[in-house]
Amino acid sequence: MLHQWMRRQAAAPTDLVVHHALLLAASHRAPSWAIAVGQIHATVRYASTAGRQGTTKKAATAKPNPGDNDDAKKKKDGGGEGAAKPSHRLLAIGDVHGDFDKLRQALASVGMIDHKTMKWTGGNATLVQTGDLIDRGHQDKQVLDLMMQLQQAAPKDGGKVVVLIGNHEDMVTGGDERYVAGESMAAFGGLDARRAAFRPDGVYGKWINEMPLIHLERGTVFAHGFLAPKHLDASFIKTNWKDAQSHSRSPLMPPPELSGDVVESKLESDPLVRVSVLNALYGWYRQQPEEATSEDQVARALMRVTSDVVWRRPLEDTVHDEPDVLTTLSLLQADRMVVGHTPLADTVKPLFSDKLFIIDVAMSRWMRDHPPSVLEIHPGEKEKAPTRVSIVQLAKDGTLLKQKS
Repeated sequence: MLHQWMRRQAAAPTDLVVHHALLLAASHRAPSWAIAVGQIHATVRYASTAGRQGTTKKAATAKPNPGDNDDAKKKKDGGGEGAAKPSHRLLAIGDVHGDFDKLRQALASVGMIDHKTMKWTGGNATLVQTGDLIDRGHQDKQVLDLMMQLQQAAPKDGGKVVVLIGNHEDMVTGGDERYVAGESMAAFGGLDARRAAFRPDGVYGKWINEMPLIHLERGTVFAHGFLAPKHLDASFIKTNWKDAQSHSRSPLMPPPELSGDVVESKLESDPLVRVSVLNALYGWYRQQPEEATSEDQVARALMRVTSDVVWRRPLEDTVHDEPDVLTTLSLLQADRMVVGHTPLADTVKPLFSDKLFIIDVAMSRWMRDHPPSVLEIHPGEKEKAPTRVSIVQLAKDGTLLKQKS
């Protein structure tokens, strides 16, 4: 099926312009596949969008991070009247699939961690990982431990690490072990110990159940698979919000930022509220027991929606995919969507005139062993200036990989 999608996908029109490329020799003990590092920085210039160009937005997840920066609050520096310090960095990385070595190399190459100590060095940056940390590869435990460590450490420097749930996290916490490698199983101490760790009260199961479904920041919406307008339908969300709160067995308790009449009054006008509500509903759904009652139809409806977000692949519906992307972006007052899940190339793939970026590059050695790529979204240099997107791609042999435009 993937080959069919790839054949259907012609080179998408894009105004991607490579503005500079830099080859860096590795100064640390890198794995053999990355003795040297090549970086390609590509700038994407966006046409003006009335009322939205250059605006920035705070992150929205089920649990607001106290380290969030308010991008709208500009501080003057010594560069003259009206000059502003650059906002914090916003980076995204796609599917890891149990390859700790490549994850470490990718994060170190963009300054998020120290390659040797693996400590957070990203300062006040926001790092978004779009799911599928695990399965297929042999280093699941190392990958999970690193991301959990970074998520705890980043707020101390004003930074933030957002990890979205992918279909493989959803599968493993649901007991589906088809893609678990034997070597990965052994690292947890065997089958029983691994299963215990991924139960709802286990160290990894609890963390996964708290992962948000989607994330919105700086005009960019992130998801694992695909986010369609039906997932954001206001009537659907409001109905399920009321039903979940009135559930007799385990009613949803709204987080403080969604208490009172916030949902009813702001859902359709405030995209951050819409994202927060959907994440809260998703978190509630994941806490429900497996047994179903007639009252659990709300949970089953949510299951269908959330399953679609983590499982659906772009280009499955060639007629509606682009209109769906544009409608979704309009509903969330966003400029672009960033997803993983579907590797279409050996680097980040822009589609639909740079409205959709697919950042799963199948970098795991247990997938296609492609070089890692990281997407970075930069604020405009001046107020109301358009944001730009750069793609940092690592090379196996120290040579630069060609950037298609």
